[in-house]
Amino acid sequence: GALAAPSNVHVAGWYDGSSKPGEGGAVLLDGHVAGPTTRGVFYNLKSLKPGDTIEVERGDGKKFTYKVVKSESKKADQVDMSQALLSAAAGKPGLNLITCTGKVNGWHYDERLVVYAVQV
Repeated sequence: GALAAPSNVHVAGWYDGSSKPGEGGAVLLDGHVAGPTTRGVFYNLKSLKPGDTIEVERGDGKKFTYKVVKSESKKADQVDMSQALLSAAAGKPGLNLITCTGKVNGWHYDERLVVYAVQV
């Protein structure tokens, strides 16, 4: 019942219960903020602001552009995963990115950052 994080800090993972790029609904990608000795693929996710753009390229080379709408940080046990699977704008394809943030205790962060974007 939990979202599994990628096994490599340098790649983002697609949640297979979410939409694929180019389909309706929302694509959910997750990635690490950092590893023990290096920054992760989503290290700079916290710097995205409303209006910033994100480009996603599918395996077939087709590219999709999304515009950031909002970001939110919540305690790890308070993230509404059903919300993370919805587009930030009803009727428009969305892209939602999730990573760890907050204070770290051992290998665990106490918060999650979710960035919501809509296809342009």
